[in-house]
Amino acid sequence: ATGFLSDYSNILGNATLANSEDSSGQVFNGGEVDVLGVEFTTDYDLAWRTDWSLRLPVRTAYTYTLARFATSFESAFGPWGTVEVGDRLPYLPEHQISAAVAAETESWSVSVSGVGSTGMRTEAGQGPLDDHSTDEFFVLSGSAELHLGGFGTWYVGVQNIADRRYSVASRPAGFRPALPRTLITGFRDRKSVV
Repeated sequence: ATGFLSDYSNILGNATLANSEDSSGQVFNGGEVDVLGVEFTTDYDLAWRTDWSLRLPVRTAYTYTLARFATSFESAFGPWGTVEVGDRLPYLPEHQISAAVAAETESWSVSVSGVGSTGMRTEAGQGPLDDHSTDEFFVLSGSAELHLGGFGTWYVGVQNIADRRYSVASRPAGFRPALPRTLITGFRDRKSVV
């Protein structure tokens, strides 16, 4: 378990094509912001007490984050706008979770993982999430690898197995969707493996 606290006395926002209608690079002052939270992680091999050549690692993580403005101000920076003391910082989810389970040997591995998050504000504000927020989500993915000795490794993966559709951002020009179901396959030669 880990706790964290970041006490910003003068947080800055930068106008780029990713978060505003222009890419001016202009920097905006966001005043004081307090970010605090806690993260819990586990990493355990279900087969560690056996004589198996198979490993069964299970990994989980949960993060709670509370990020609030400590000053009131008016800003031309879209994600901030009119800010009151106590407004939540945009684009930072309150709850995030991940989990993975795998089966691994020296010659192959398969795994299934899930990642989830509550919705995020896309503009500073307080109270329940509204139309200016992204969707909450939980997405499953899977992967497999086959090690071919000195030749390298063949791998295949599927991200967003259920083809879950949800928004991840609202800037610069409306809500942006998450990655749809995606199949990735390839080959890594032995020299490219670090």
